[in-house]
Amino acid sequence: MRYINFLVFATCLCSCTKTVIDKKTNIIGHAAMGLNSSSSIYADNSMEAIQLALSFSNCKGIELDVQMDNLGQLWLYHDENLSTKTNTEGCINTIDPDVLSTVFYKTIHHEKLVKLDKNVLEILKDKTVFFDLRHFNPCTNSIIESTKIKNALLALEVDSLENVIVITSNYELLETLADEFKVFYSTDNYAKGLQIMLDYPECAGLVIRNVSITADEVHAIQALNKQVAIFEVRSPKGTKIAFNKAPDYLITDELRTALAIAYQ
Repeated sequence: MRYINFLVFATCLCSCTKTVIDKKTNIIGHAAMGLNSSSSIYADNSMEAIQLALSFSNCKGIELDVQMDNLGQLWLYHDENLSTKTNTEGCINTIDPDVLSTVFYKTIHHEKLVKLDKNVLEILKDKTVFFDLRHFNPCTNSIIESTKIKNALLALEVDSLENVIVITSNYELLETLADEFKVFYSTDNYAKGLQIMLDYPECAGLVIRNVSITADEVHAIQALNKQVAIFEVRSPKGTKIAFNKAPDYLITDELRTALAIAYQ
């Protein structure tokens, strides 16, 4: 059924004349094609999903979830435990990279777990890229040192990308990264987000759920010379509501839906 939906949607996008809506909002694919998206045939954060998302000319970029292994290398994966979506159990932060290189998703395509390396960065170099940094290891109930995450990103020369934005909900990580990267703070609470924008001038923007912010609140953050990225956007109705708030970025879980609405 998902494959049929994909074909129908793809046919519609290719056959319809698109008129660009006069909006400043950049459309970003959540975890590439969308997190648990019904219209994607590939696992989120997989190389296949990344390549498919970037094949849409009006997709301005993608968001990817980044986790560190036990040797300090970075991998793309959303959930806390590998068992939810792959053939392996455990947390990435406690597993050796040699083991992680054999991990694949429990999907029809068996996509491999993606290591964030310079080959991946080369694919992303001309797009806006959000890296959602996972700083907490639930298997050991511990916080990963912010300097280790920063050093891993700098070793890959992530800062050389034209428009890379890192996302965190951790104050220490925000402060550690802000001198090298454009950092957005993530929260479900608008009042808390606003206070962070005021208390941390080095913070470049706010990432927040669609249901947690109004159009007036988006404009209030932008009035501080900060940017706003809205996420958890799926349905056509929710997508239109999000567009009407005029955020700088719309991180969508249904990339085709967002593109069809914006360019019709």
